[in-house]
Formats: sequence, structure tokens, C-alpha cells
Amino acid sequence: TGNIFYLICRKYPNKMKLIFKKGVGLVEMVVGLSVFIFIVLSFIISFNYFIKNSLLGIKTVQSYFLVEEGLEAIKSMRNNSWATNINQLVSGQEYYFYFNGSKWESTTTPSMIDNFFTRKFIAENIYRDTNGDISTSGTHDSGSKKITVFISYTINNNVVKTENLSTIVTNIFGN
Repeated sequence: TGNIFYLICRKYPNKMKLIFKKGVGLVEMVVGLSVFIFIVLSFIISFNYFIKNSLLGIKTVQSYFLVEEGLEAIKSMRNNSWATNINQLVSGQEYYFYFNGSKWESTTTPSMIDNFFTRKFIAENIYRDTNGDISTSGTHDSGSKKITVFISYTINNNVVKTENLSTIVTNIFGN
């Protein structure tokens, strides 16, 4: 077959050059189109990735604001009545927030925020040592509670993400 190819090339040199030029052009076009498709797909995948992450970033920021709002709701409940709203909370039990239109209240009924976030809080008793410092054991301080507010939401592939903040509230108004 090598000799036949050599004979054809000698007999029709211009046609063989033309055939090789057409073949090389086709290869260049396929390679160029492949590179173009690769670049376009890379941009589409990157754009999709950035959009997903920016939406997730929005949810993360919202969750931090909702946790902070929960702490402010606790302070509002404390300001309205320590005895009714804070002191009666059972240590270690999960509570949820309920806004009745004029003030915040605690409830044991779970609720969703924007059908996406679940916010709850746990109150824990505070104990003080002989120096009056907070400790894990000692004398129960009925005028203080540790409150931890949790916010949870589901992200990609059913992964539950949880944020939380804690504070200590005291009966500063004696109510």
C-alpha cells in the first residue's frame, strides 16, 4: 500500500496536496470546536456553582440574623415578665418562639420560618460557686438563665446546617 500511495502522489501531486489541506482543515475545525465547547461548558458549570453558593450564602446570613433575633426575643420576654416568661422555663427542654402580634412568647410547638428555617431555644439553670462565679455546680441562681438559640435549615443533598448563639439573661428588672 505504501508503493501505491507513492505512485498516486507522484502522478497527481496537486490533488494530493489539496486532499491533505482539506483533511488538516477538518482536523483543525474539530479540535477548535472541541476547545470552544469545553470553554462554554466550563463557564456554564462555574456560573451554576457560583449561583448555588451565592444562594447558600444568603441563607447563611439569614440564619445568623434569625439567631440574633431569637436572642432579642428572649430579652423582650425577660423585659415583659421574668416570672412568667423566663423563670418558668424547664432546664434542658426545647422551646420555640411565637409572636402573638404584640409580644414574643415561648411554646413547645415547632414552627417553620419561611418554610425553610426551624428556630428553637433551650434554657439552662445557672449555678454559682462560693465566690459567686458561674460554675457547673453549686448554688442555683434563680435570677439567671443561660439561653441558647438554635437555627437549622437544610442545604444541598439533605444536609442539615445548624447555627447557634448563647447568652445569659438575668432578672435585672425584678419582675
